[in-house]
This record gives sequence, structure tokens and C-alpha cells, in this order.
Amino acid sequence: MTRRLPRGGSFRRRLRLWAGLERNELCRPCDRVEARLRVLTLAAFLLAAPLAAWAAGAAVYQASAHAEQVERSDRVRVDAVLLADARPVGVGFAVVPQVPVLAQWTAPDGSPRTGAILVGTSAPAGTVVPIWTDRAGNVAQPPREHDQTTIRTMVAATVAGLAVAVVLAGVRLAVRQALDRRRMAAWDAEWSRIAPRWMEYH
Repeated sequence: MTRRLPRGGSFRRRLRLWAGLERNELCRPCDRVEARLRVLTLAAFLLAAPLAAWAAGAAVYQASAHAEQVERSDRVRVDAVLLADARPVGVGFAVVPQVPVLAQWTAPDGSPRTGAILVGTSAPAGTVVPIWTDRAGNVAQPPREHDQTTIRTMVAATVAGLAVAVVLAGVRLAVRQALDRRRMAAWDAEWSRIAPRWMEYH
């Protein structure tokens, strides 16, 4: 029973071939350049991607955390009283879950305010609904939660890392295309030199 050798040789040898470190008479200079390019792009990605991810994540986290603090200091939670019943509104075969209803609330400075707020369709007049307002008493969005800051930071870091990968892949592709054109030119030149002698024997 014959024993099969590992396909492509040992892992160390395959790694040396991939990196262009294995001596091979059939390996052309452009092949060695491409192998070095693989190593350089991998090293660049391992170095640049974490740095880009950290820089983007830190910048987004700092900006989002600052906005979070500003919104929390600017927003006030107050109780609004509905002045009318919330009536269901249908759009096609669907029923809108929330509808604008006229309500009244007290601004942080103590002045009464009236305006439309979004409430569930089953809320009758007189229902007390907690809302967020700014310091002037205008209806505002709730202040962002810290989880939103965390998610934005993670997204920014991921996008930055992927951007580095895309740029490096584009550079590698452009260089590889240039090397392929050089290989084809060398092949054409070699064939032009060999073809006449080959034709003599055929």
C-alpha cells in the first residue's frame, strides 16, 4: 500500500511559496514581486486596520458621548394631557399604531404649552402621556441611550477596518493586473523568439 504525500507539500513549504521565499527556477521576477506584494498587503492590513478602527471608533465615541451629555442636559421629561381622543387612522389595510393628538403640558419654565404629540390609537382624552421637551418646552426626541453610542462606535470601527481592506485589495489588484500585462508581454516575446524554430521542426 502506497503512502500519499501531503498535497502541495508541508505547510511551511507552502507558506514559503506563498511568500515568495522558496527558491524555484520557474519563478519569474514578476512572480516574486507578486509574492512580496501579498506579504506586504497582509502586513499592512494587520497594522493599519486596527489603527484605523481604533481612530474611527475613538472619534465617533467621543462625539457621540458629547452629544449624549448635551441631549441629557437639554431634554426634560414632562407629563402631557391629551385634549382629544386618539382615533385610529387606516392606511390601506393597515392601521397606523400612533397618531398625532392635541395635548397640553407645562414647559420647564412653568408656562403652559399646547401641541400635537404621537400617542397610541386607544388613548382617550385626559390621558397623561410622558413626553420629552427641550428647555424651551418644545417637543423633542428622547436623549440617546448609551447603547446607541456603543453601537455607533462599533459600526465606525468596523467600517474603517473594511475600508483599509478595500483600499489594499484595490492596490493589490491594480499591481497584479500590471504584472499580468508584463507576463503576457514576456510570453509574446518568448513565443516570437521560439515560434520560428518550432515551426522548422513541424
